[in-house]
Amino acid sequence: MRQFSKDSRRVIVSLALLVACPGYVVCGLRHVCMAGHMQHPPYPAADLIGDAIWVGVFVLSSVLCWKSNLHLRRTIPLLLLFLLSSRLLLGSGGGMLFLVELPVLLVLLIVSVRNLFGGAKDWDAVPPAEKTAHRRKVRHRWAIAMSVILGAGLLGWGGTKLYWFVRRATTPSVRIASVPFSRDLVLKAGEACSFVLPNDKTVAVWCENRGGIARAMTGHDLDLAYGEKPFQTLEWEKIPLPERNGYTFGDLISYIRSGGTIQSNDEFEYVFYVGEYRVGLKEKRVGDDCINMTVVVRQATEKEKLHGNAEREHYVKQLKSDDSSKRLAAIEQLQEMAVVGSMYAGDPKDMIATMRPLTEDRDPKIQAAARLYLCQMGDEKSLLALVTPEPKGEWRSSGGASRIAHWCVRHKSPAVSKHVLSFFEANDETLLLFAVAFFARTDDPVPKPQMLIALRHKSPEIRATAVPAIRFLCKPQETASHLIPLLHDPSKQVVLAALLEANWVSQAIPPGELTRLLQDHDPEVRRMAAYALESCRSPVVIDPLLEATKDSAASVRAQAAVSLGRIAEPKAYTRLLEMLADGDAEVRESAVNGLRWLGNAAAIPAVKKLQDDPDKNVRQMAKRTVGELRSKQ
Repeated sequence: MRQFSKDSRRVIVSLALLVACPGYVVCGLRHVCMAGHMQHPPYPAADLIGDAIWVGVFVLSSVLCWKSNLHLRRTIPLLLLFLLSSRLLLGSGGGMLFLVELPVLLVLLIVSVRNLFGGAKDWDAVPPAEKTAHRRKVRHRWAIAMSVILGAGLLGWGGTKLYWFVRRATTPSVRIASVPFSRDLVLKAGEACSFVLPNDKTVAVWCENRGGIARAMTGHDLDLAYGEKPFQTLEWEKIPLPERNGYTFGDLISYIRSGGTIQSNDEFEYVFYVGEYRVGLKEKRVGDDCINMTVVVRQATEKEKLHGNAEREHYVKQLKSDDSSKRLAAIEQLQEMAVVGSMYAGDPKDMIATMRPLTEDRDPKIQAAARLYLCQMGDEKSLLALVTPEPKGEWRSSGGASRIAHWCVRHKSPAVSKHVLSFFEANDETLLLFAVAFFARTDDPVPKPQMLIALRHKSPEIRATAVPAIRFLCKPQETASHLIPLLHDPSKQVVLAALLEANWVSQAIPPGELTRLLQDHDPEVRRMAAYALESCRSPVVIDPLLEATKDSAASVRAQAAVSLGRIAEPKAYTRLLEMLADGDAEVRESAVNGLRWLGNAAAIPAVKKLQDDPDKNVRQMAKRTVGELRSKQ
């Protein structure tokens, strides 16, 4: 009876592991990313149940192993413990530990199959001397196995280190004695070149194979990289964002400081700074097997030397300058840092307190710039000043209202919204237009009745301005019921605004309401009708869009091509190929874009020909499309 119990456990554990190991693999494919295991909830219930099953099986198998006659009954629990720890505690190292997990899983599967056909010897029934000899043999085998594993690891680690040491030692080096300096350079994949700057800092440039999304976006296989040493990629500083439970990237962890990328025509320039020097890598042409570039080094300007918190502190000091032009320039620079969302723009409360005294500056230009900065930072007092008692000057317009609304929504200023709400009761049409524009792109439900009334106002400008609010205030079906009458509005301005919003809810609008506008006398209306149809999946719209690709207006043909591609209609493939030869560059670019959305890799030869098109935009779209279509083969 005891032997039967051990056999039963052996079979149960073997079968359970044969079921659970594939579940472990599925978990790795579905739940593991660079952030770890299950770092992007919520997950479907089926995924949670699947994980619970393999975890439970691994734990139960570890327990049952000890009282069974399994081969390697003491080793199996250790392997299972490793797999559980690797996945649940270490998150599979963001995928890096797959290289270890998969061999362990393979061993478990082989051992499980072996155990199905027979168990190990019952060591409780053998003489003590034989048992001791067996244990000595097992220890000896474990020592050999661990020595082999350790040796292989050290050999792999040492071999890798030696390989990269040789690669870096044999990299050509250029010493720059003085600046400005310029040199043309051609690098093939795997090639590098080092430059020693006058300050004795080294900058390495190399060419590497590109993959994934980057390859699809650019259409070529090679990428340019730089760092302190050849083939040693620089890391970025990670700065926690407690309020968002995440992080953002700061500066490079290096004496090299990134300066961004500058695009000019078909050329890219990668800019970075090393001490007092500015280094530019001008990528002129990327071929199939090499990158042509120019390396340019010059002295950095005083402004370029500033970075991080030092840049903000420099401009804050300039606010106290006796020179009004320097004060104004400092405000503009701080404003730019805030607008682009620089992590070095400073704490909003501190910066508001720093800037407020300048609203009383003797120079009117500085007063205006300071007030604008305060508004952009969400200072409610300054925002209220723009609308109290009524907006004036450039702010008393739909554009001014939209800007103020953007700042209020971003920084949450309920007092301003409450004051603007009173403008709906004013007899002044310009104030009503201001209120409509202010609430047009907010999800504030309070002014919904007033906004719906504005859709029927006698002024076409007010009706058109109120249209975007429908999407924010109404559900899709209700939005469609409000948009349909506006598609028949006598004002072109209102119809165009309605078509722009119809794109979001085109599934809820009868297709005929949109396709009829493809026959409108105004080409702009026809173009917007084609745009509104790009998210419609009804087969009724295909033939009208195909006919629109022959429209006399190039803008209509172009939009129809993109819409057919986004709908992913196979019938459009032949027509899109024909449009690659259109005489208008915008149409050719849109035809390529349509084929990109369509995703048919058979179009690669035809699209590839347009990589030499006279128009820059066509060339860039052709390169991107070829890359994406190749990735789908």
